[in-house]
Amino acid sequence: MKTLQMSMVICCVVVLLLHSRTFAQDYSKWSLPEGSKLRVGKGNVSNIRFSPDGNRMTVGSSIGFWIYDAHTGVELDFVPVNQSNIIGVSQDAKFYAEKSPDRTVNVRNLGDRSVITTLEGDNSDIYYVRFNLEKNILASDIGTEIRVWDLSTGELKTSIDLETKRVDEVVLSPDGTKLVSLNSSLQLWDVSTGLHIRTLTKSARNLRELMFAPDGNVLLSSSGSSIELWDISTGSSTVRFSTPSISEFDMSPDGKTVAIGGFEGLYLWDLSTGTLKTALSGHVLGVSSIAFSPDGKTIATGGYGELNLWDVESGARKLTIADHSSSVNDISFSPDNSTLAIGHWSKIDLRDVVTGQHKTTFFGSRFSFNVYLDYSPDGTMLASALWGGIGLWDVDRGVPITVVRAMDLV
Repeated sequence: MKTLQMSMVICCVVVLLLHSRTFAQDYSKWSLPEGSKLRVGKGNVSNIRFSPDGNRMTVGSSIGFWIYDAHTGVELDFVPVNQSNIIGVSQDAKFYAEKSPDRTVNVRNLGDRSVITTLEGDNSDIYYVRFNLEKNILASDIGTEIRVWDLSTGELKTSIDLETKRVDEVVLSPDGTKLVSLNSSLQLWDVSTGLHIRTLTKSARNLRELMFAPDGNVLLSSSGSSIELWDISTGSSTVRFSTPSISEFDMSPDGKTVAIGGFEGLYLWDLSTGTLKTALSGHVLGVSSIAFSPDGKTIATGGYGELNLWDVESGARKLTIADHSSSVNDISFSPDNSTLAIGHWSKIDLRDVVTGQHKTTFFGSRFSFNVYLDYSPDGTMLASALWGGIGLWDVDRGVPITVVRAMDLV
C-alpha cells in the first residue's frame, strides 16, 4: 500500500512538472497571435509586483504580464494584454485596471482576464488608478476631479472637485482613510468625506512621484534628483536628500530604506538619516521599475531591456532574467537565413531563426541606438547605424571591428 501511495505522489508531481506553463523553453510559443510560430523577446519591463508570500513575481511588459518563480526566475505564465490600455495594477498583482476603446474602465482578474467590475461614471479623461485592497477601493484623477470607487461594485464613493487645478497624481494611504493629491500644491484629503485636511505645501510644481510609508504617517515625494519626506500629521517637510537620478523608487516593508533607480543606477538610502547605504550597478540603460519583496530581503529592478534581482543586505545581484529587451529598432536575417539579428538601444542580439534561442550579444554604449542592421554578403560582418556613425561587428567573435563616425563619411 505504501508503495502504491508513493507511486501516486510521484505521478502527481510529474504531471505538475509537465504542465505546459512550467517549461522555460516553451514560453516563446505561449499565447502567440494567429499565424505566428515563435516569439523572440518578452518586451520591455514597465512594472513589477511580488505575490504576498514572495514566491511569485508579476512583471508587466510592453506585450503583457509575465509571471515568474521569484526564487529561480523560471517562467510560470504569460497573460497577453495591450499595455497601452493598462492604467493600474494592484499591489498583489491579482487585479489590473484597463481602459477600453469605448472609454469605460474595467477592473480585471489578472489570472483569467475576467471583468471584476466596471467603474461608474464618464471616465474618458482617466489616465491611472491607485488600488487599496485593505479598504477595497480605487482612486484616480479625472481631469480636475478626484474620484474614489468601491472595487467590488464599481460604485462611486467619493468625488473631490479641484475646479480649475488639474490633478497630476493621487496616492492612497495604506489604511485607505486618506489620500494626497498633487498639482501645483500638495494636499491631504479624507477619503470617506472628501473633506480637505491640510495643505502640505503650496509650491509643488517640481514634484513628481508620491508614495506613502507603510505606517501611513510619512509621505515621500520625488523632485528631479531629490527625495523629500513629509510628516502627514503636521504637514511639515522632515528630511530631504539628493541622489544622482530618479526614475522610480520603492520603500522597504519596514519603512527604513528607500530604493531609488534612475539613469545612473540603483541606490539604497536610509530614510531616518537621509544617508546613502549602498550603490548598486549593473543596468546599462538605467532603472525604470523597482519593487521590494514582502520580506524586504530582495529588490527586483527592471530597466530598458533588463530584469534583475538583488540581495538587499550584500548588494549582490542574485539573478538576471533574460529576454526582456528594450524597443526593437531593426532586424536583419543572415544571408543563409539561419540567424536573426535584432537591434536594440545599447546592444544587438543574435538569435537562431528556427528555435529563437540566443546565440550571442554585441554590447555597445548606452547611446549606441542600433537602428539599422545589415549583414555583409558573406555573413561574417554586421553593420549597424549608431548615434552619429556606423558600427561594424565581427559576427563570429562578437566584437566590434570599427566605428565610422558621420564626419568621416562626408
